[in-house]
Amino acid sequence: MYNEKKIFIAACLCLCLFGMVAVSVGSVLPEIVTKFGVGKLKAGFITSLLPAGILAGSIFFGPIADRYGYKELYISCCVLVLIGLQALAFGTDWWMIQLAVFAVGCGGGVLNGGTSAMVADISDEEERGSRLSLLGIFYGVGAIAMPTILAVLAQWFTRETIFLGIGGFVLGIIFYLISIAFPPPKQAGGTPIGAMGKLIQNKVLLGLSLFLLFQSGMESVVSSWITSFLQVQPNILPEMALMALTVHMGALTLMRVLLSRLLKIYPSFQILVAGYLLIVLGCLVLWWSPNYTGALIGLVLLGCGFAGGFPIIFAQIGTLWSEVSGTAFSVALTIALTGGIGLSYLMGVVAHHFGVEQLPLLLLGAVVCLGLMVLNTRNTFRTSKV
Repeated sequence: MYNEKKIFIAACLCLCLFGMVAVSVGSVLPEIVTKFGVGKLKAGFITSLLPAGILAGSIFFGPIADRYGYKELYISCCVLVLIGLQALAFGTDWWMIQLAVFAVGCGGGVLNGGTSAMVADISDEEERGSRLSLLGIFYGVGAIAMPTILAVLAQWFTRETIFLGIGGFVLGIIFYLISIAFPPPKQAGGTPIGAMGKLIQNKVLLGLSLFLLFQSGMESVVSSWITSFLQVQPNILPEMALMALTVHMGALTLMRVLLSRLLKIYPSFQILVAGYLLIVLGCLVLWWSPNYTGALIGLVLLGCGFAGGFPIIFAQIGTLWSEVSGTAFSVALTIALTGGIGLSYLMGVVAHHFGVEQLPLLLLGAVVCLGLMVLNTRNTFRTSKV
């Protein structure tokens, strides 16, 4: 028999690890480029391997989790991340670095989707959204911790030594996962892989997934391009731009703390709409802002607006497809991540031809599409049946 609190702690630790993974390449890329003497083309290619790995992990984790359970899957992916991070630090050949980045992304992609699916499984309908919002905090903790650890400890230790320490943290997570009992697999008598094709064609799941697609795309554009956007503005230094990104992530994380309470009080769709309105306001402030202070306000609003989208949609998916929740989460995350990669690439095209100054206009275009998805999902929240 499993203990819900221990399972939730395991999910939080694994999502924190994914948060670290998500920023790992960007945190060490300058040193890797210098070490191997590669050009911008190769550096750009290696950054694309991380989201490719995350996407691959997101596609396959659901059917495996539904069929075999979460314990062995989590342990295997933590080991994969551990090996990948150490290879990033100690790799002596360029092919090893490329393989390490993809491995870290793949393991992280499984942990990202698997933690949400498992928390949805162990939660009842009333507390599902609140727990998923609380879980989401740990992504922000990991994402903020990784560059902070590297920046602070780099004054006294080499990158290799720091990564050995991070490896010790990952080993601690692995031993904890080994020590606790997990929920049994839900489809032990048969494979749910065939269900994936049916789920992809399900209009309700597709509508929820398209909401995630546009929000994921907007989040990806902000996290990847906002520092470049701010640095072309007058009187904004690089360190100020990095601070703005940290403030944005901090606002998202703190709002998820608040949402863990609000989702127990107010209907989830009302909070989803309120979050959307904050996103709209944030985009407009970012577009109109003439100075750094205005940009900070816009980024805080965007962070607060983004906070509820994934936990609320994930909670609804976990309610509607409880018997094959892992597979349903795989479908939704695959669609969402495709949007994140696609919109970020589109921003690159826009920046190349028209300048990075057009970022707020791209966000406003995406926010119109996101609004249509909000309207499209409103009926889904009025029923607990597909």
